[in-house]
Amino acid sequence: MQVDARSEADDVLVEVCARQGSLKGAQLKKVGQDVLKFALLRQSDAWVDSRMILAFASSEAKDSVRGWVAEAARAFDVMLVVVDLPKDVGDRIRGAQQRQVMVNLSADDASALADES
Repeated sequence: MQVDARSEADDVLVEVCARQGSLKGAQLKKVGQDVLKFALLRQSDAWVDSRMILAFASSEAKDSVRGWVAEAARAFDVMLVVVDLPKDVGDRIRGAQQRQVMVNLSADDASALADES
């Protein structure tokens, strides 16, 4: 299994969530999957004593981790932390998020896109 980052000594494993603002459905699912990945890694003797960190780029994203995902993070000793980003980096992430607006296409539009590829 791969993680987003790890220390040279392999005693810290990190997954990153760059979301600016509250998590939306699929993003919360990804965070839940990251927590479960850490729980599975912790079953290995190589990682049992490692620090598992979920790093968030905004406090709103971190604070939207609730319910079973938050409970699982506590149960599996996964730290939820917020990393302070420079303002310009946060602005660039927010700009990218605005360009990534998801829309449902009609069947005709989806077919036309498929024909273009």
